[in-house]
Amino acid sequence: MKRVYVLSGKAVSLQVVAEDVIKVFQKAGFPVVGLQSPNINPRIHQTIQGIVYVFPADPIYALEYAGLYTLFKRLIGDRQVFYTTVEGKLHVPAVNYSVYNYVEFIANSQYTKEKLEEAGFNVIDVVYHGVDPGEVQVAKEQSVKLRKKLEQDFPNKVYFGIVQSGHVRKGWDSFLKALDIVNQKVGDKVAFLVITESSIFSMLEKPNVYIVSEMGRLRHVDVMAFYGAIDFLVSPTYSEGFGLPILEAMSMGTPVIHCWFKPLSEFSLKDVNITFDYDYVDLWTNPKMPRGGILFELHKYDPKALADAIIRAVDLKLNHLEDYTNRKAKLTEYTKKFNIYDLYKVFVDRIRG
Repeated sequence: MKRVYVLSGKAVSLQVVAEDVIKVFQKAGFPVVGLQSPNINPRIHQTIQGIVYVFPADPIYALEYAGLYTLFKRLIGDRQVFYTTVEGKLHVPAVNYSVYNYVEFIANSQYTKEKLEEAGFNVIDVVYHGVDPGEVQVAKEQSVKLRKKLEQDFPNKVYFGIVQSGHVRKGWDSFLKALDIVNQKVGDKVAFLVITESSIFSMLEKPNVYIVSEMGRLRHVDVMAFYGAIDFLVSPTYSEGFGLPILEAMSMGTPVIHCWFKPLSEFSLKDVNITFDYDYVDLWTNPKMPRGGILFELHKYDPKALADAIIRAVDLKLNHLEDYTNRKAKLTEYTKKFNIYDLYKVFVDRIRG
C-alpha cells in the first residue's frame, strides 16, 4: 500500500501538530512516514499516496518545503496538503513567487489566512488545530496524581502554568514586569510553574517561579496532564499563528489568561477565560536576520494589565469557587468540537483523491 509522508520541522509545536496529523491518517488506514525535514527522493513517487507539510509559511525557511511541493505537484498532482501558520506579515521582498505561486496553502486560522493573502499567496481553506480526545482522557487521569504532588510541594497556593518558547514574541519581558506586581500584592498566594527553553532559565530566577522541565523533554500527554493539574495557564504571548497550548489547556478544563487578539480571539472564550486588551501593534524582525521572511506582529500591552488579570484569577479561585468550577465545565464542553479526527479529516479526503 502506498504511504503518506508527513513533513514537519524540529520545533516542538510543529511536531505536536504533525503527530496529530499522523494519528488521523493512521486511523484512516494509511501507512505513514513522519520526517522532520523536506527530504524525499522524487524517484520513489510511485510509492507515495500523498504528502502533508506541517510548516510555517516563512518565505525563507519554508522555501525547501515549497520547492518540494512544487516538484511533487508534477509527480502526484493535488494529493498534497501544505498546512501552515504565520505570526505576522510576510516580508514580500523575501518571497520567491516562482516557487510559492504553485503552492495551495491550508491556513490554521483566519489570521494566518489574512496574512498569507496579503502577500499574494493562494489559500484554499482554513482548518483549526484540535486535540485528541483519547489523549485528553488519559491526561485527565494523570493530572489527578500530579495535582496532589503540587499541593504537597506548594501547599495553599493558586497554581499558574506557563508553557512556551523563549522567543521575543512570547512576551516574557511583560510577564517578568507583571510578576513583580503580582509578588508585591499576592505573592504569598501564587506559584508559577514553567516549561520553557533552557536558554531563559536564568532570567526566571524570581520569587514564586519554578522550572518544571525544559521544553521538548516531556511527552505531550504529560504536558496535557500538567495543564489539567494547574489552576490557570498564563500565556503572555504577543503574537501567534494559532495558539495551540491555549486550546489544549481549555480542553483540560483549565482557564487561560491571555491578551485578546487574533487568532486567539477566533477560538478562545472571552467570558470564560481571563483576558485583557492590547494597546498597539509593533512590527519586529530578528536583528540577526534583518532581511528575514516574517515581520512579527507583536500585540503590545501594559504589563499591569497582565498582572491585574492574574490577581483577578487568584480572587476567582480563592473566593468564587463555584464560578471557577463552572468555567472549567464550560471549557471542557466547548472544546469537544476541536477534535482532530473531525478537523483533519479534510486532509485525508484530499490525499485519498
